[in-house]
Amino acid sequence: MGTSTELEAPQYSHMRDISSASDATVVPQRNTTPEHPVRTKEPLRTSISRFIIWVFVSGGTLSLPVMVILCFVPILGLFVLPAVACLITALVYGVSHLAYLLLAQEDAPPRRTLPFVTWSWSRCLRVDRAVFMYLREGFRLLALYVGDWFYRKIAGAKVSVKSNIHYGSPRPNMRLDVYIPLSFDGITDAKARPTIVFLPPQLRFLPRGRALFSSLGRNLASQLECIVVIPDISTYPSGGRIPQQMEDTRIVLRWVAEHVGRYGGDAKKVYLAGHGQSGLLALLVPVQQAVVQARDLEELGKGKEVPNGLRDLSIYAREVLVPDIAGIIMFSGIADVDRHIIYESMQGVHNISLVRRICGPTQKTSLQHSPNHLLYASRNFDVKRRLPQKFLLIHGGLDQSVEHIQSEMMKELLRGISVTDVRLSVYEEIGHWGIILGLMGRMRGSTSRAVTNQLFAFLHD
Repeated sequence: MGTSTELEAPQYSHMRDISSASDATVVPQRNTTPEHPVRTKEPLRTSISRFIIWVFVSGGTLSLPVMVILCFVPILGLFVLPAVACLITALVYGVSHLAYLLLAQEDAPPRRTLPFVTWSWSRCLRVDRAVFMYLREGFRLLALYVGDWFYRKIAGAKVSVKSNIHYGSPRPNMRLDVYIPLSFDGITDAKARPTIVFLPPQLRFLPRGRALFSSLGRNLASQLECIVVIPDISTYPSGGRIPQQMEDTRIVLRWVAEHVGRYGGDAKKVYLAGHGQSGLLALLVPVQQAVVQARDLEELGKGKEVPNGLRDLSIYAREVLVPDIAGIIMFSGIADVDRHIIYESMQGVHNISLVRRICGPTQKTSLQHSPNHLLYASRNFDVKRRLPQKFLLIHGGLDQSVEHIQSEMMKELLRGISVTDVRLSVYEEIGHWGIILGLMGRMRGSTSRAVTNQLFAFLHD
């Protein structure tokens, strides 16, 4: 059973002054954080290299078990064993190179004649480990999606779904789905329900993950007695970076405020939720607006000097007016982009990660897209009353993708500016995807039930 704990409050000694941040790369390694535009056309040599390595990795992976068995055959094993060692070594490089060829070429370092890959043995091992973790969680996510589809066919639906609703994004084919408990009756049910807007995290090779999280929408709507909205959000590289993603989020919130009432939702009780990088997006939308508004009032009212880093800060898509958000729900979320990129560098995966590309690439932009740093830099301003007044931060203690200290720091910073309703739970035996996957399943596990109870109490208090 995963237990929820609250750890010792972290210190702020690592917080950087945004005004002194430079446009240098976050990770001080050569050619790891390029600033040139994303490539729109892939070189032919990259496509050829990827195909060759894909064939080799596929064939090598299939033949490896057979070769390992042959190692135990007398005499023959003496010849096969060196071949197995060579094959394993080649696969270590092959898997990491394939990951680089698939994920690291959009903004590869300029002026290269060969595809951008790594030849560091230790980095290859760390990339391989991240790839296997990603594949494991990806298969679990797909299994839950397929299982949910069959379950609904057999057991019937407990939730009504209004799907493929265009919400007004300037980017093409952007839609949202609304999940409504079947118990809702638009005539006799006079009490409007709270609404959760869940921003799906971007998953590589899946342009939009809205459909993959349909089981999450159904389960949350039925178990929490609420309306759930899951929208398409722009993805990198085709849809842009975090400014475009925040614009889409603001447009979704505007749509919810105007239309959720017809589905039984309460426009005054809208909770914005996300997981991982989308948790950062859910947090940054209200924090950025609150900090900029508080800064503007501070300058007008008192003429107090404002740090240059905050002076340069602006609200993305400011023309899109959004309603007040009742609360934020963050699952394994990122609150400090600068710290997270350094952590990914230590893990050896920063070149294939989305976070640096979406939120960076420079140190200054990373800090400006970090809610923790924005709140710390504006701690002397009147930010509190412009923020949502309820925060629920849930993290896995075994999360190796996003450190749980990200949520702990967020809690302490919110408490430091006098936001009183901040709830943090760290489940010691849960990894990065464990909480979301548990909520997407049949919710039978003790941790899933505990998280469900937390969510219900948070929404209906």
